[in-house]
Amino acid sequence: MQVVTVFNRKGGVGKTATAVNIAAAIGKRKRVLLVDLDPQASASCWLGHDGGAPGLFEVLAGESKRLTIIPGASGVDLAPAYKRLELADQALDLPRAIKHLRQALGAIAGDYSAVLIDSPPSIGMLSVAALGVSDGVLAPVEASRFGLSGCLDVERAIEGVSRVTGRALKLAGILPCRVTRSNHTDAVLSALRARYGRKVFKAEIRETVRVREAAVECVPVIDYAPNSTAATDYRRAASELLKRMK
Repeated sequence: MQVVTVFNRKGGVGKTATAVNIAAAIGKRKRVLLVDLDPQASASCWLGHDGGAPGLFEVLAGESKRLTIIPGASGVDLAPAYKRLELADQALDLPRAIKHLRQALGAIAGDYSAVLIDSPPSIGMLSVAALGVSDGVLAPVEASRFGLSGCLDVERAIEGVSRVTGRALKLAGILPCRVTRSNHTDAVLSALRARYGRKVFKAEIRETVRVREAAVECVPVIDYAPNSTAATDYRRAASELLKRMK
C-alpha cells in the first residue's frame, strides 16, 4: 500500500481537486482511501460528507486505533475530516501523532492499494503528520509565477520532515494545475520543467469550469463529466502517479 500526501502551502492551487479526482481515477481500477486531514473538510464536502465524523483526531491523539471510513459510491473510500482537527496544533504531540496515524494506516494496509491524504495548506501539526506517514508527496502547483515559489516550499517541507522522522520522503512529482493556453503559462511551465526536470508530471490539469461544477454536485469530475478535458487530465495524472510510486 502506497501512501501519498497531496501538499502545497499555497491555497487555491487545486490541492483538494487533485486529491479527490486522482483518488477517483485510481479508484476505477484499484481500492483507494482518501484521508481528509484538512479541518476545512473540503475533500469530505466534495464527496458529500459535510458533517464529518469523529475518528481522525482520536487516532492522532491515541484515543482510537481505528480510522472511521465511509465507503464511497465513486470508488473512493473516505476517512472524513472533523472539526476537532482544528485543535491539533495545541492538543497533539507530533511524534506520537505520526506513530498513531502510521499504526492506523498499517492496520488497513491489506485493504487498499493506495492512500491519498489531503493535507492543510500550511506547515502545521496535521501536514507534518501526513508527510511523516507518507511514501511520497504529490505537489499540485498553479501554472503561474507563484507556482515556482510553491515548489520551493514543498522542497523545504520534505527536507524538514525527513530530518524530523528519520525517513527519506520522496517527491512523487509536481503536477501543473489550472493550466490555460497563454504565453505567461507557457513560460511558467517551461521554467518549472527547466528547474525540476522529470519531477514535473507530463500530465497537466487544464482549467475548466467542469471541476467547479463537479464539486457543487459532490462528485469527482471523472464521474460528473467523464469526457471533459479535466477528467482526461486527471486520469492521465493518476496513471503517471501510480507508475512513479512503484
